Amino acid sequence: MAASVLVASSSESIREVVHDVLVNAGYECLLAATGREALEVHRGWRPSLIVAELNLPDMSGIDLLQALRREDPDAAVIIVCGPLVKLGGEPVGVLEADEARRRALALGAFGLLEKPFGIDALLEMAERAIERRRRSIERRQREAQFPADIRRLAALSELLAVFAAVYRTPAVPRGPDPR
Repeated sequence: MAASVLVASSSESIREVVHDVLVNAGYECLLAATGREALEVHRGWRPSLIVAELNLPDMSGIDLLQALRREDPDAAVIIVCGPLVKLGGEPVGVLEADEARRRALALGAFGLLEKPFGIDALLEMAERAIERRRRSIERRQREAQFPADIRRLAALSELLAVFAAVYRTPAVPRGPDPR
């Protein structure tokens, strides 16, 4: 089954280019023009990866990332940024790429792609992000299974205690100490 990617960008040309690159690489792809639309698509589709622009018309990519994290702690998110930053849809000026990267990574983004970025960089980061999501989901499933494993071990331990009580092994008499 092909991995799925949601691309959230206010720029139709960026959505189309990223869509075409991802589809040609074998990914299933859906598009969103706003942060709210991206959240709705994510709720219904749970894609393997979200590629979101930092500047969306109704919220920042950081705001979107925070909302995605609340709904899906394993969401794999790549933030795409240029020099102009919007918070809550309002331009606030130029944000250093390092500051955007720091904030995005602190909130759990897989990485940050700076415009202009190459196709290879996008595809490599997408593959690594999807793999990290897969491992995170597997780890979470193992952790969820852990209490069930403990209950099974406890039941086995109780059963062994019953057997030990019913089938007591007689004490073996010891002879004189050879010393």
